[in-house]
Amino acid sequence: MQNDRTIEKLSDAQLYALVVNEDLSSDIKAIVVSEFKKRNFSQGYIDQLALEFEAIAPQSKDGLNAWQKAGIIAFPFLIPLQAILANRFISKGYPRKWKQYWQFLTIGMLVWTALLFLIAKLFLKY
Repeated sequence: MQNDRTIEKLSDAQLYALVVNEDLSSDIKAIVVSEFKKRNFSQGYIDQLALEFEAIAPQSKDGLNAWQKAGIIAFPFLIPLQAILANRFISKGYPRKWKQYWQFLTIGMLVWTALLFLIAKLFLKY
C-alpha cells in the first residue's frame, strides 16, 4: 500500500504530530497509530517528543478572554496597538485568538460607527 510506505518515511517527530492531531479522519488515524506502535518507542522518548512538539505547536486552543474582547471593542481605532496584537497572536501560534481578534475588531468598528451616527443624528440639527 502506498500510504504505508509513505508513512514509514516520516520522522519520529512528524509521526508524533500526526498521532496527537485530533483533526485526522479515523482511517488515517488508525494507520498512523499502527506505525507509531510499530516503532516501539520508550516512554522517555515519547515524553521527549511531546516536549519538542509543545515547544513548536500552538500553545492553546482557547480564544480571547472577556477583558481582551471588551478592550478590542472599546478601542478599535488604536491601529498601531491593534497591529501589534494581531501579529503577536499569529506569530505565537494562536490562530483562534487571531480570528476572534479580527471579528471583535470589526464589531468594535461597527459599534463606534453606529454610535457616531447616532450622536450626530441626535445633536446635529439641520
